Amino acid sequence: MNKTVIASALCLLSLGFNLCASTEPVSEEKSREDFSRTTVVGFPQDWHLMDFDNDPFMKAVLEGALDHERGVIRYHPGMSVGFTPEEARTTFKGPLHRLLGESEIPAQDWNGLEEAIFSSKYFEPISSQTPASSQGMEKEDMFELLSDDPYLRAAIANTISNHEKGRPELDIIQKQKDCINPAVFLLPADMVCEWFFTKARTYHKMKPQRFQDLAQYAPEQLFPQIFSNHCNFPTDPEAQNAYYLANAIGFMDQEIVSQHLMAARAVAAQVNPQDRIVIFGNTPYFLGRALDALHERGQCAVKPIYLPFSGAPNTFSSRNMGQALGDVVTPERYAHFQGFLQKKGLMDQAMLTGTTHIVDVIGSGAGPAYTMGTILNHFAPQVPQFNIFSMNEFSCEEPRHTLITSHMAKNGERTALSFPNQESAYFRVPAQVVHVKDHTLLDFMPDKCASLRVVPKNKPAFWNDAYKDMFDAPLGIVAQHLLKHFDVNLKHLMSHEGNA
Repeated sequence: MNKTVIASALCLLSLGFNLCASTEPVSEEKSREDFSRTTVVGFPQDWHLMDFDNDPFMKAVLEGALDHERGVIRYHPGMSVGFTPEEARTTFKGPLHRLLGESEIPAQDWNGLEEAIFSSKYFEPISSQTPASSQGMEKEDMFELLSDDPYLRAAIANTISNHEKGRPELDIIQKQKDCINPAVFLLPADMVCEWFFTKARTYHKMKPQRFQDLAQYAPEQLFPQIFSNHCNFPTDPEAQNAYYLANAIGFMDQEIVSQHLMAARAVAAQVNPQDRIVIFGNTPYFLGRALDALHERGQCAVKPIYLPFSGAPNTFSSRNMGQALGDVVTPERYAHFQGFLQKKGLMDQAMLTGTTHIVDVIGSGAGPAYTMGTILNHFAPQVPQFNIFSMNEFSCEEPRHTLITSHMAKNGERTALSFPNQESAYFRVPAQVVHVKDHTLLDFMPDKCASLRVVPKNKPAFWNDAYKDMFDAPLGIVAQHLLKHFDVNLKHLMSHEGNA
């Protein structure tokens, strides 16, 4: 598997280099002329499902479990995360029997092997992440939250070191604030201080030697101003709005709010009353929130639709390694997803009027592509019109972009995207960049800290009724404060522009 992944990566890099080398700038007029409409080339039969019989990864999963049960290998091949044992039986029973038929295993042993393989010994579902709360946490829980952050210890240690060397202006905590879990900055300063000096392992030799009790330190040895400068969130709700306007909470600062408002205005300027705006997953959520604010003020023709979605269906990559089966689409999961789109109004006849604008950060575009493909197949031979608003620019430095774009594009520029790629396109859609410069933070932080997610992960593993309650789960306290911070600063920005 590792060799296959490496070879694939090298192939993508090679293709990306060649395509970028031959890419020529395309004028705005030319891009509008050529790429203004969605066009369908043609979908292979069962394009939406994994080919379980011929996929090498799936075969390796079954072979590993089979060899372990027969004692051919002594080590456990590893859990296959993403399928319940029942889903595994429904999906893999046929391929397993074909494997058994090709072997010399007596037919009377097949049932026993089937029971052993399709069990919790080899298959387990992905658990939906419930946001943790930093409100009402016990001290041990707070210390665990602080210890789990990979950046915090070094940031504090280096900031203290700079103070010791007479360079207090070199505040590493401030420099790395957008990488640190925002929940840290909602905790009391004395709690963070106590954790650091009594529990945290640091990357340099602290002076004085670490004690088990803060009382053993002299007050000046604790650098209290460092902690109070960053962990000063007011407990009084009346004072919190002023705090939001003057401070960042982790990555959420005034600049990122401004970027979202500018991008939202760019989207709203091109949307007509018969159109739809789809906010695709968690990453563009705040852009959708800005569009909501514009809609309330009559400055955006339609109210956005929020579509929870995660993962890249039927693909294996470093991002889903260890939980690859969670991105596999079965007929049962696909039927559930179609029903989900129906509930969101994305399978209605109204889809044949106007344009459906999908807002997201585009890498390979696998998630939006799968969703658009599902809708296009539902309406075939009629063709609903789509447009993608990408929060990132398209660059030759991103190998995935070279595979899907007609040409690279910067903020405000247009291009066309072919899915799954240009060489074997099923369909093509127009796209435009509405650049949010700090969009990477919107991906990185929620992936690292589940408590920051506003929209639940909705990958294929969750496409069944067992997970329907996750859409109604209350937000964690950190996510609530991020939303309040965003809303307060958004309102402030809009009022100062004279648009409140």
